[in-house]
Amino acid sequence: MKRRSKLILGMFGVSYTDDIEKTEKVLADIVSQDDKVLVDPEPMIHLHELAGSSVNFIVRPWGKRDDTGMSIGISP
Repeated sequence: MKRRSKLILGMFGVSYTDDIEKTEKVLADIVSQDDKVLVDPEPMIHLHELAGSSVNFIVRPWGKRDDTGMSIGISP
């Protein structure tokens, strides 16, 4: 059976002085407003690491596939 979705991985870094909760909300808003992102399975957004000069988040939304089976780009 052909899968109709594809996991898309993105990593985003923000400054240590940025508001972490606001960053999570902004990332969630971006993902939820893109009609190519599936609601089920639910997109995952979480703080991944405290790097040397940034706080890094991983964003893992599931995207719809087109008829060829290739993933469709998610708009930033």
